[in-house]
Amino acid sequence: MRRSLQHPPLKPRKVPSQPRAAETVAAIIEAAAQVLETKGFEGFNTNAIAQRAGVSIGSLYQYFPGKDALTSALMLRQENQFDEDAAAALAEPTAEAALDYLISAAVRQQ
Repeated sequence: MRRSLQHPPLKPRKVPSQPRAAETVAAIIEAAAQVLETKGFEGFNTNAIAQRAGVSIGSLYQYFPGKDALTSALMLRQENQFDEDAAAALAEPTAEAALDYLISAAVRQQ
């Protein structure tokens, strides 16, 4: 018989409804990005992220079940940013300007 490994959910536990809660979630996601950038995967853990965000580990777990959910939230944040950049590029007056804008956006995301 095959055993399946249970993985923590990739979605947040709850969506913030108050502005202060939304700010907390944004701070946690930004802290996750900073920890991943500065410490790599080896240092990417919920304790380091909570500390960097200035929140308790309980606050982090109130919104995210684990680091996989945080990774997913980071990916979604980057995808949304690229979508916004692509829409802004379409507003450029020429194809050349749009391409320059998209190249700059891609460099910023790296």
